[in-house]
Amino acid sequence: METPPSRSPEVDAFLSKLPDDQRTALESLRERLHARLPDAVEGIGYGMPVLRVRGKGVAGFSASKGHCSFHPMSGSVVPPHAERLEALGFSVAPGTVRFGVAAPLPDDVLDDLVADRLREIAKGRAG
Repeated sequence: METPPSRSPEVDAFLSKLPDDQRTALESLRERLHARLPDAVEGIGYGMPVLRVRGKGVAGFSASKGHCSFHPMSGSVVPPHAERLEALGFSVAPGTVRFGVAAPLPDDVLDDLVADRLREIAKGRAG
């Protein structure tokens, strides 16, 4: 089967190297991001899968021992949501939200983070 134009074989290769549980969690996140960013183009940036809109990184994701991570490609997107994210049990840093394979980011949280990053890009701040 041919890879859709917005999907990257490099991202497929990245995901194929992960343990099953992390691969499944990140493939789900990938699909959810594409649903929110239908014009996004995938690639590898900063050593991880990244979805770009008009050449700007909007969302990246990665896996580390014991968790997966969502990266809004900006250090200013997560902090306004930190209290809410921590209350939901997620670990945060300015450019990262860490989550367990059995505890994905809720849709409303993902919606807010992606929307904030898109607004940031629209205002001319690359992150």
